[in-house]
Amino acid sequence: SHRLNSDKRGRIAVVVTLALALTLFCSDFNNRLGLARPMRVCGGSFGRSCMKWRPTHSFSVPLCNKFRSGKDVMTAGAINAINSDGGNIKLMDIEELLLTTDPTVELQANTLYAMAQREALGLKSSVIDPWIQRTVLNATDLADVMAKILSAHLEQSAALFDLKAASDLIEQIFATSPAVRRGITADLTKVIEADPAVTSSILQPLLNYKGLHATSLARVSRALWLRGTPIDKQIALTLQSHGSMAYGIDIHPAANLGDGIFIDHATGLVIGETAVVGNNVMILHGVTLGATGKRVGGKRHPTIGNGVTLGALATILGDVTIGNGATVGAQAVVTKDVMIGETVVGINKVLDSSVKRQRLLNGESEDTWFYNI
Repeated sequence: SHRLNSDKRGRIAVVVTLALALTLFCSDFNNRLGLARPMRVCGGSFGRSCMKWRPTHSFSVPLCNKFRSGKDVMTAGAINAINSDGGNIKLMDIEELLLTTDPTVELQANTLYAMAQREALGLKSSVIDPWIQRTVLNATDLADVMAKILSAHLEQSAALFDLKAASDLIEQIFATSPAVRRGITADLTKVIEADPAVTSSILQPLLNYKGLHATSLARVSRALWLRGTPIDKQIALTLQSHGSMAYGIDIHPAANLGDGIFIDHATGLVIGETAVVGNNVMILHGVTLGATGKRVGGKRHPTIGNGVTLGALATILGDVTIGNGATVGAQAVVTKDVMIGETVVGINKVLDSSVKRQRLLNGESEDTWFYNI
């Protein structure tokens, strides 16, 4: 009897061990692919907090996800429309994408590329067929589409470049730099999620939004700048000059840009040499991230946190920090640090948090950057 009970306990222990091992394996497998993330605490501007489990999903994984409900996280804008159309194509939103590994970002890029190709096939024989063929249908992936777009735009500055060599260089960087590839995928995801003008067309921002093109060119310029050789730095500066003429946007190649940046309308933007811009940032036209003009060494330009919105014609000067989730109102002038979640308007005027709280109680968006004060 004692021996039988011992055997029984041993079998139970084995079963429990295997179950635990399978659970840990599935958890690690999902986390590595960005398919699930644990419960988190997110603090609001007034001490609000939310505890939530957010399963993320873009592609099915047979073993660990076979018992999932199949319901995807509801996301904003065009991503919501795409994920709700009943088809097989699913996209992660920008917050989900930023938490994933490079291989998962490549899966998102492949999905966006497939959507662009499908849409481009419907435009064959139209008056823009040569442009569609050159940029989309002849490309091998999403990064190659952007490389071909930027290479075509170089023709506007033909006096500056050996066009064939410059195009080959851009395509080589897009093909081999994980940071550049991740950046353009996140940028496009941010655009189609945040811009209400984008409803279902991937080609609309991909082919026509110069803000997207300018950030992509800036990522190429920074990759060259980081190589550190005098030749590479000079090429990076020449690309900056071309971008300023072609797009009306001046981004120094040493500026550090995060992933998921949306520059809306994208005219008159200036980002200085030592500026840092975080992830998931929306920037309106005419924004300046500049220096004060004082002769100082080291960092001279602003640091912009994650999830920040910079309103039209906002001017942020000097080595100041705009905290995560903050909003800088249209035409604001900022020369002081802005704390996490704060809204600043006018000249360094931080909006009373009670006003923002009342707006939230009225059902108005927390992300609104226009305030009647």
